[in-house]
Amino acid sequence: MRTWGTRRGGWLLLVAVAVGVSSVSWAARLLPGLVGGALVAVAATVGATLSQRGRRFVEESALHTANARDALLRDRRGRVPRVRDIEDLIEIGVHPAAPAGDTGTAGGRVPPFVRRDRSHEIEEALRTRGFVLLVGESTAGKTRAAFEAVRTVLPQAAFIAPDPTDPSALHVAAAAVQRERCCVVWLDDIERYLGAGALTPHLLRRLARPGGSRTAVVVATIRAQERARHLDARQAGDGAGRRTARDVLVSAHEIRLDRRWHEDEVTRARDQGRRDGRVARAVENAERHGIAEFLAAGPQLLAAWQDAWAPEGGHTRGAALVSAAVEARRAGWSRPLPVTLLRDLHEQHLAARGGPSLRPESWQEALSWATTPLCATSSMLLPHEPPDTYDVFDYLSDTLPGSVSGSLSDAPDAAPEAVRISDGTWTRLIAEAEPDVCEDIGWTAVAHTCRTVARRAFQRALDNGVLTAAVGLATLLGDEWRTKPAGCCAPRSPRPRRTPRRTSFSSCARHWPGGRAGRATRRKRSLSPPRCTRRAGTGTGTTSRGPWTWR
Repeated sequence: MRTWGTRRGGWLLLVAVAVGVSSVSWAARLLPGLVGGALVAVAATVGATLSQRGRRFVEESALHTANARDALLRDRRGRVPRVRDIEDLIEIGVHPAAPAGDTGTAGGRVPPFVRRDRSHEIEEALRTRGFVLLVGESTAGKTRAAFEAVRTVLPQAAFIAPDPTDPSALHVAAAAVQRERCCVVWLDDIERYLGAGALTPHLLRRLARPGGSRTAVVVATIRAQERARHLDARQAGDGAGRRTARDVLVSAHEIRLDRRWHEDEVTRARDQGRRDGRVARAVENAERHGIAEFLAAGPQLLAAWQDAWAPEGGHTRGAALVSAAVEARRAGWSRPLPVTLLRDLHEQHLAARGGPSLRPESWQEALSWATTPLCATSSMLLPHEPPDTYDVFDYLSDTLPGSVSGSLSDAPDAAPEAVRISDGTWTRLIAEAEPDVCEDIGWTAVAHTCRTVARRAFQRALDNGVLTAAVGLATLLGDEWRTKPAGCCAPRSPRPRRTPRRTSFSSCARHWPGGRAGRATRRKRSLSPPRCTRRAGTGTGTTSRGPWTWR
């Protein structure tokens, strides 16, 4: 950052202007009146200009400091925390578990860490790589494994965690990296930082500084389905933002973490379960679910959502509310959902299952049920900032490939495009989404082969200044040309030219009674028949219609 752009530089400029103007005013007394007055006037003008610049520097510096304070994770003193000082793991993205006993602290909501088989590999990557990316399914334990490796290798490092909802947070993080000798840039769920105008390879190089005396390591996590969506050109498209996201992801050192734990991991968890009952219960269900998955109550939340559709359960509106949130996420809406939008979308899911015949509860009861943590862990809808916005628990959107209106399947590996999204949902999301989100919705619609929807989404994004949406429109136009029937796209064959009838002089002569009698002129023999005109009193041959002359 330049010296004149800091608050100290602004204050120094103001002081220098004040001293300079005072000195000029004192020196002007020693000069003749006219010269001294002119000198004072010039000094006052220059001083006013410089003073205005100094005040602007001070104000910009103060504004930058306020923005930086909001854009990065801070401790109680307002400073960037150190890794060793991080106590609330839920705040950095770890899924909570049921509290142990009567403990109500943040640490009590996170069970003891069970070392994973890939932990050693993660630690080695932190020592030698600049960008480490953990890939796995939802609730595979990616965030916890990554942070525990960071705490082992870099406990003294500054922990720089930018706010994913702030567009300027990554640039603030890059400036903070330059000021720290050793730091970790924490990008949990990195898909929130990808897209047009977000994380780029150039900005990534500013954030990552592997090895040496000044170390900066970017540590990120991503769900396997999100990674596939960004790297698969058929789903992600060829927009500039999508290509940038792919360039960022392929530059990472990837480490895969499985949702289902291996035998050695289960053995270590069983030893840990002797001291923590939550881990012991998870080990008992290790054959069906991953241990981290069970601790985060993923299967329980899924079952509660399915059971809520029963009319006797009393939460049919709540089930429709969760269905609307899941469908919006799968349609490409990656931001927290406003409560007004959820209220409109859930009605069609409720009507599809019977509407008033289900005797749904009130709206407030449904919202309270969907946002209440199950077993004091996660809830189906997670309250978010700004107020009255909610995000859906990603385990639900990643696990269910069937219809989100209730016809659920148990095949978590199904392709995203296998899920049908209603036309009403597409229309409502396009109307309410911000321009950059509209572009994401457009590419999702392409993956679902909803080309008309994709065209509307791309067009709205382009009309509102997202120029990269033009790539989506061009892609749709090219696909339409390639998929047209052969009869529509093939060029028409030229119509055969009609061959003119050839009439020779000899053939005309055969029709004349006298054979070669008369005067004949052979002009354009092969192109047109000879013309016959009747003239009275000419020609040697005679017919019943009179004499003829060949022209």
